[in-house]
Amino acid sequence: MRTPILPLLCATVLMTASACAQHEDRRYAAAEPMPAAPALVGLVVLSEDETRRVGVVHDVVVGTDSQPVEIVVASGPPAVPKAHLVAVSPANTRYAPEQAAVVLVDLTPEQFAALSPGRSRIA
Repeated sequence: MRTPILPLLCATVLMTASACAQHEDRRYAAAEPMPAAPALVGLVVLSEDETRRVGVVHDVVVGTDSQPVEIVVASGPPAVPKAHLVAVSPANTRYAPEQAAVVLVDLTPEQFAALSPGRSRIA
């Protein structure tokens, strides 16, 4: 008696591919559109995995089309009177309305901390 191994392998591959296709990666899910600049100011900025608070949106620089060009994030310990301000490209962020937050994308907290003021252009 001969066991048809090829159909079994094909079925396994198809089931695995289907399971992977159903897995949702939140980074690449349909992104919520960024709200107007004034609505962003004051929102918490979270790390990409959404477990670490890295700062607060301090200001938003908008272009002639009223779209954000830079998101200025204030970070540092709350006891420090002068916050560390860093401008981050909107391409490195996504809006998370369910958390009332802006989430860093493709930018680790360590990379964020290494940015110097006014040196954003990561994207």
